[in-house]
Amino acid sequence: MNTVTAMTTAADFFCRLLVGRNVLTKRREVEVEVRYSYRGHSQGALISALNKAFEAVDQSPLVLGDAAGPLPSAKGRDAASETCG
Repeated sequence: MNTVTAMTTAADFFCRLLVGRNVLTKRREVEVEVRYSYRGHSQGALISALNKAFEAVDQSPLVLGDAAGPLPSAKGRDAASETCG
């Protein structure tokens, strides 16, 4: 498999992961599916992309305007700013 094919396959998978899912309440399930389906460097890249997508959702005016509590990606006061997965 060449790099272009691998990137296309990963991009298609990433889109299928998110389209039609509630990214506020189903984040853990999406991440579990990535960890199950991908291994190695591709897994890390997809997890990183998911986290960036989740952060973008959390910054969205739609989420910020309707937030009744802490956002799903909010960390506790004592949590480290970076996570290792």
